[in-house]
Parts: sequence; C-alpha cells; structure tokens
Amino acid sequence: MSNANPTILAIDPGTEKLGISLMNETGPMHCWYIKIAKDDLAERYKSVFSSVCDILNSIKIEIDYYTIETPFFGRNIATTIKLGTVRGIIIASIFRRNRDAKIVDINPVEVRNHFGLKKGAKKNECHEFLLKVFRANIEKEQLHEDVLDSLGIGLVALSKIKRMKQNAIIKPITKHIKRRTSRCGKKT
Repeated sequence: MSNANPTILAIDPGTEKLGISLMNETGPMHCWYIKIAKDDLAERYKSVFSSVCDILNSIKIEIDYYTIETPFFGRNIATTIKLGTVRGIIIASIFRRNRDAKIVDINPVEVRNHFGLKKGAKKNECHEFLLKVFRANIEKEQLHEDVLDSLGIGLVALSKIKRMKQNAIIKPITKHIKRRTSRCGKKT
C-alpha cells in the first residue's frame, strides 16, 4: 500500500447510471460512466454488479481505498432504499476482489461542505469547482455529471484519509500525555 499517495476508487452509485473514478492526490487516472438499461430492478442490480466487477478486473494497480457515496435520506424513501441496495451490491463486488478492502464512507453533505458551499447549493456548483481543480486533466464536455460526482467523492475521501492518518499518529501521543498527567495529579 502506498502511504504517500494512496490510490482510491470513488463511486457515485445509482440504479440507472454510475460514475466511477480511479484517482490519487495528483488527480484522476481513469474515469468510467456506466448507463444501466432500464430493465426491471433485479436486472439493473445484476448489471451494476457485473459492470463494477468488470471495471475492478480491468484495474491492474493496487487500490488502497474504495469510497462509495452514502445515500442521502430525502423525500423519496423508496429511492433511498434502492440506492442503499446498489451500494451494498457495489461493496459486495469490491469484497469479491479484495476481502481486506478499506472502504471510506462519504455523504453528499461532506462533499458540499468540503468545497465550502452553502446548505442549498446545487450539484452544478460542485461540478464547477471540480472543473477548476482538474482543469488540466479533464474537459467538461467529456465528462458526465456522475463522473464529476465520483471525482468530488474521491477528493473528499482523500482528505478524510489524510485526517484519519494524522489522528492515528496523534491519538497514541495524547493518550500517553493524559496518562502521565493523571498520575501527576494523584495525591500521595
């Protein structure tokens, strides 16, 4: 696993379309847009599974982390349940490839907050920000909005991973400091 510049596979799930990005801190390495045929729901689920498995099999480098956007509970509970099912199917296909896969959860609010956008911000505001970040690497006309969403999810996940690593270093130090202070504070 490369600690300095982790490779991440970011996925924007859906029952009709998926955006997937393979990236690291230097930018996107490869992006996929998958349109799922509007068959019955069971066929769409099978299509999601086989599509994600095919992409995972085509990637020849080691993936350090996987991130899949978590469903945002909105007005339509049925859609939220379907997205949760798709997310579970994607996670199953990831574990099929790598039983020790590290999955980082990212929700839509985290993405919006990461880019400093307000509560009612539209998706296209996030997309415009991403186009500024990746201007040299991607063209707006070449990317579907779901691919842009996966790039945003990936960026936020990379930032979250960096924070998790920093906290893993800081926690043992602070734990040791607290233990020493509690000993010093005892009356003898």
